[in-house]
Amino acid sequence: MKIFITSCILSALSLSSALAQPNIMSMSIEDLLKVKVSTISSNKATTEDKSPSVVKVITKAEIQALGTNRLSDVLETIPGIHLDRAHDNMNFLHIGIRGIYANQNQQVLVLFNGKRRKDSFQGSAMPFRRRFYPTYNIKRIEVIKGPGSAIYGADAVAGVINIITEGPDDYDGLEVGLNTGSFQTNGAYVKYAEKSNHLKYSIAANHFVSEINNSVIDKDVQSSFDSIFNTNASQAPGRVRGYWKDQMFETKISYKNFDFSLMYSRFDSYKEYGSLAVVIEDSKPLFGIEARARLKYHNKLSEKTNFEISLTRDNYQQRFRDLETLYPAGTSLGGPAFGEDGLMANPEFSENADSIDFKIISNEIRNHSLSFGTGLLHSNIFEVKEHKNFTGAGIPRGSTVDVTDTDEVYLPEISRTSNYFFTQDDITLTKKLTLVAGIRWDNYNDFGSSTNPRGSLIYNMTEKLTSRFMYGKAFRAPNLYELHSQNNPINI
Repeated sequence: MKIFITSCILSALSLSSALAQPNIMSMSIEDLLKVKVSTISSNKATTEDKSPSVVKVITKAEIQALGTNRLSDVLETIPGIHLDRAHDNMNFLHIGIRGIYANQNQQVLVLFNGKRRKDSFQGSAMPFRRRFYPTYNIKRIEVIKGPGSAIYGADAVAGVINIITEGPDDYDGLEVGLNTGSFQTNGAYVKYAEKSNHLKYSIAANHFVSEINNSVIDKDVQSSFDSIFNTNASQAPGRVRGYWKDQMFETKISYKNFDFSLMYSRFDSYKEYGSLAVVIEDSKPLFGIEARARLKYHNKLSEKTNFEISLTRDNYQQRFRDLETLYPAGTSLGGPAFGEDGLMANPEFSENADSIDFKIISNEIRNHSLSFGTGLLHSNIFEVKEHKNFTGAGIPRGSTVDVTDTDEVYLPEISRTSNYFFTQDDITLTKKLTLVAGIRWDNYNDFGSSTNPRGSLIYNMTEKLTSRFMYGKAFRAPNLYELHSQNNPINI
């Protein structure tokens, strides 16, 4: 099965209430500190009044003023964005932008420090798999609503969110924080940064734990199956139960023209309200690991031309400490009722994603700012393991069997390779009028290619009002689970 989604938005007029930025060279230090600069709309630093897209920038000061330590609470303050609990896991979040939702947030592209942060397994937007993603080390958040594939490629359909974390240029010395709250919520973080000559580095780490509130679920998915197949297997109504633990570590090191960053995070989810199939049932401990290592080199080709090249490895893992209940005892999906253990499995996987990216920004031509970029991404799903007590057809077998490396496993070990090329030109037509035009081509070895253009005419009408005429296209690539999932009764 191939899934190919194209989104197109044409806007005749877009008004921004943000203050248009005056000439930066003539500004005082105090005014400079108030200027909001984003990188999300053009893949380079741009003030809000010159951005080809309507950008929402949330600064560190604004995050602190909200008094929250969760990313989800911050994003809820942005008009047009809503977050809700995922139907298959209370600790995972759906993010909706302009009413567009998907179970794994495949329609939203998330960037960390300008680099995409999505797995190829289910196309998940990584931070929103964790309900309690912390804000202690976030420098700013940039959001555009609408298509962004002309710059960032696949999955930038509903919008793009860029989470920029702090580094050695943003603070100095040691910072320690503690927090506590209801539902036995406790957390702590520590940050340290130092600069000396050409070497700069920062280290940040946190630990967080919270219980899930004790509310009641009146009906679950199993309730619907009971009404269809005349069974009585659902344990609803039942109470939400369980807790969540999260640890994160990040370091950034800069030496002359080299930047290195390392990020590691792990979440543990215990005895949640429901299983993978969303039924009230004692759920077994699940934990996941996300890690990233990135090395970037940047320099000048000439006085007006800069370039950068980066190498990145991402790693994702999903593990269970025991079998997970998919459907409870007594369930029937039209065949024999499941026995006293119900249907149980522990689908696990690991993924490595290796990428190389190259970008040039040139201002050699008067009134033009040209950008070129190309890159390659190779994703590999491996260590696919599963024990289960049912056949590939979903029929109970009476005992648990290791189906790893057999045709009955839920997903084969597979890989995907993609490459891209983009170009964009920012043309200053007059002092108040700017034209931005760009195009990007993406090619996947397993489903084909997509070409996505963009255009934006920006008119600074007054010092406090900017209008934009925008056009853009976007697409979503099918994830590997959609293309290759097999022997999975949850898909019923």
